[in-house]
Amino acid sequence: MFICLLWIWLRIGSVGLKGLAFLSRFVYERVEDAIRREEGEEGYLSRLELIRRLKSAEEDLKQLRSENRLLRRLVENLDKELKRYRAKPFLDESFVGIRQFDRDLIELLRGGGTFSDEEILSSLNIDPADTDLVK
Repeated sequence: MFICLLWIWLRIGSVGLKGLAFLSRFVYERVEDAIRREEGEEGYLSRLELIRRLKSAEEDLKQLRSENRLLRRLVENLDKELKRYRAKPFLDESFVGIRQFDRDLIELLRGGGTFSDEEILSSLNIDPADTDLVK
């Protein structure tokens, strides 16, 4: 204990009074850490351990955000590909047979009622800006 007090006294002398506040906080934190560890307080984590866990959680979050962005882009690409696949029979003038949009449109119109252009395009999941599909 005497060595610790001597070290503190020397430290105060070398850093001046401004360092005293920092030093006292530092000593207080170390004493609290030691007491809690000795008491075996359950669930207690030292500041260093909390910093390590926070850094690990931030790295995990960064990785998950990157993965989320990638998955969103993949979903967008698959949606575009699906729309192209569905539109292919409409763009092919020599196509013979029943198209998927024809079935969906027939089911929609069998439900009865009147529909605006936007409602029909929305129910068929067609983007109004895609002129080829709207034709």
